Amino acid sequence: GGEASEAYLVGHSLENDLEALGLPHGRVLDTALLYPLRYNLQGAPAKSSLRALTWRFLKRQIQTGARGHDPTEDAAAAMELAQLKLRHGARFGLP
Repeated sequence: GGEASEAYLVGHSLENDLEALGLPHGRVLDTALLYPLRYNLQGAPAKSSLRALTWRFLKRQIQTGARGHDPTEDAAAAMELAQLKLRHGARFGLP
């Protein structure tokens, strides 16, 4: 097994969570940044929701239950989206 510092953290819009927890991490695959909605001339790119990305690229719905977000479902969708990006290359899914 690898060291924790060598592991990649995969998720959607992780920056606020990591900052709130005081957990800087050098290896993050953030699907909100991997699949930007659009690029802004100034500032950060506009972000798509995990729900929208999952529908567009994985052709399935998530977050449809009465409680909305299911952390396991969200994590699985983010992992699949990251793997899809890695498989198809950096330009895949860009606006």
